[in-house]
Amino acid sequence: MENVKKTIVRTAKVKIFVLENDPELKKEKYKRLHDIRFNHFKAANYMMTSHVMGKQFHSLIYERAGIVDFDLPESKRKVAELEDTLYGKDGLFGVKRLACTQRDINTKFNMIPAGTRNVLNSLIDKKYKALLPDITKGNVTVPTFKSNMPISLKFANIKILENENGINLKWTLSGKNIKKGTDKEIITFGISFGKDPANNRLTFKRLANGELKFGSSQLYYDKKKNAWYLLLAINQPLMTPVLDENIAVGIDLGLSTIATMVHTGTKFCQAIGSYNDFVRVRVQMQQRRKALQQSLKMTKGGKGRKRKLAPLDRLSDKERNFVNSYNHRISKSIVEYAVKNNAATIKLEFLKGYSENEPSSFTLRNWSYFELQNMIEYKAQMFGIEVKFIDPYHTSKECSSCGFVHVELKSTDREWICPECKEKHNRDRNAAINIARSINFVTKVEQTQFYKLHKIKEKITA
Repeated sequence: MENVKKTIVRTAKVKIFVLENDPELKKEKYKRLHDIRFNHFKAANYMMTSHVMGKQFHSLIYERAGIVDFDLPESKRKVAELEDTLYGKDGLFGVKRLACTQRDINTKFNMIPAGTRNVLNSLIDKKYKALLPDITKGNVTVPTFKSNMPISLKFANIKILENENGINLKWTLSGKNIKKGTDKEIITFGISFGKDPANNRLTFKRLANGELKFGSSQLYYDKKKNAWYLLLAINQPLMTPVLDENIAVGIDLGLSTIATMVHTGTKFCQAIGSYNDFVRVRVQMQQRRKALQQSLKMTKGGKGRKRKLAPLDRLSDKERNFVNSYNHRISKSIVEYAVKNNAATIKLEFLKGYSENEPSSFTLRNWSYFELQNMIEYKAQMFGIEVKFIDPYHTSKECSSCGFVHVELKSTDREWICPECKEKHNRDRNAAINIARSINFVTKVEQTQFYKLHKIKEKITA
């Protein structure tokens, strides 16, 4: 099979911890991280406010100067004079807008590493420019950043290393300053990969030995878990198979099996996951959580409240991890099936706005379908496979052999015989074949046949 080299960017999230044998030094480094985190979001709010207020100030100055049409020669002369007054060496601001906020945060927030200040200034500037038209029109308010805002890291200050302690992250906060008499400030982190369904351990090994490159990175503190995480954008070159544009994989989400797959040109399907494997386990967790919530209903505030609520938090985390891991396995199997069969497209049913009256909606609600969808999309992207969404209307009721639509078919009918051609069908397999063949692509609820018919019915009965 011929291969073509491609590069994609994906974000890896891994848990990190400070590597330090001395308990006191370790405590100091964690305190340093929290000081940076606390000042980082304050600096972001300061810069955003400065940009917005600066814009209003300039508008007022130009208005008072009688500048309306900026294209007129006289207006251009006045603007040049005003800008010299504002931005000249002895002017009110002394420097332009972006340099002004950089200067201010260097003075007011010098406890934040210089590299982080530079990156943060650029990020806030981009966000301000993107939001300015809507802020001016009054469509959105000025954004406020909170203490859980990730800390932006400068690319040059980050290194991924592998040594006897495993794979480590080295962050150089500041260089050696001879004038100030200060040494280089470095924090080294260990990396915990956990069960690693995304295979991040191998990815970080390749980063450490230079096989892969990374771009922007952030540190994120999860207050609930009292844990630090690294969010790393990785430039990942991949050898992807040459795909056949005429081959598509259809995926049906069902009740008896989580997903049934089939590709065009064949009627042989492959089923993955089961209702009992997933929904039964998750419902049990939800029932346990509900019972815990009931028992904690009368829990009063105070020092003991946090300790009493800890089991509920642990159960919620366990449920979330179970769903995430399960979706990783399902999405991986789907993409591997598509690659194996050289499919250029994966087709899924568009289930946003799915009728709550349908029995299968119970499965979908307990499944985090949209998380699975995102996983399929980014994993498919790694191989150059496109994910498309088709109208789910009658995919299960239409005979894949002759096209007859069995409207009287119930959702509980797992096996059925076509009244027209007498072909025997498995409901999920038949739907997967129809999905693979379908060209009824949709991107929003209003385009679906169910929505259109429902709206027509509403108008008639109104």
